[in-house]
Amino acid sequence: MSTSALPDFVAEIHLLPVGASGGHSHLSGKEWRTVVEINNEFWSATLHFDGEHLQGEHFEVEIWLLLADVALPMIEQGMSFTVWEDESQAKGVIKRLTRGSARRLERGPHATEHLRSA
Repeated sequence: MSTSALPDFVAEIHLLPVGASGGHSHLSGKEWRTVVEINNEFWSATLHFDGEHLQGEHFEVEIWLLLADVALPMIEQGMSFTVWEDESQAKGVIKRLTRGSARRLERGPHATEHLRSA
């Protein structure tokens, strides 16, 4: 996990039903260490959230990426992603970049244009 006090981004996720059995899945506690797939790239991540959540629920999470310096230049607000972890899976949408948006502003407004045109 990143040593930054700010998460890399904030997202809303939807916890999906598990497997063909339709068994009940839930997340409790404050942290979920997992892998997120964003734009066909897989990233180790830690999700922080409040309360306990059952399958089918939508809830907000803060996400820290293990390799944030590499991943953040490829990530934008509004992008969809998938969370992969054993029996618990979720779909999500990035609501806002936090730490990464500050870094982009430091480099200037056109810093990521070359990535989009490549």
